[in-house]
Amino acid sequence: MSLADLSPEQRRQAVIRLSRFVLRTGVGEIRDELQENVVEMALFLGPEASSFDDIVRILKDELVVDFPRQVLRPVLSRLQQKNLVSVDGTYRLSTVRRKEMQEQVNDYTEAWQNVLEQLTSSTEQYLGRKCSAEERELIVQTWLGFLN
Repeated sequence: MSLADLSPEQRRQAVIRLSRFVLRTGVGEIRDELQENVVEMALFLGPEASSFDDIVRILKDELVVDFPRQVLRPVLSRLQQKNLVSVDGTYRLSTVRRKEMQEQVNDYTEAWQNVLEQLTSSTEQYLGRKCSAEERELIVQTWLGFLN
């Protein structure tokens, strides 16, 4: 039987059931990817070889994320299956993944510095003079306050 053979109400119900299934699957994949990214960040921020307790502490203290231990273990297992994390009593990001993340941090840092330089240069051009270090800091803080 195809959708065309169903009444309008049956088609509507079938589409709703299908949509729920697709949405549930998509949300689960997004949740898993987000959890993996957060745990990778904790491993990146922590010591090169991190214990399970180190990861929990970094998640809570630095990333302000509180994963229950029963959620964290499967996340670490998935990362290990993807060869992004190795386990030998401690957890380590793979060399390739750590390098990729460091490159991303460097790119973001460089982009951020360019934005700040353009902001202060534009302000100096508008004022027609160079700003002192204190004035530059005030410009950046005011801009960040405006964004928040």
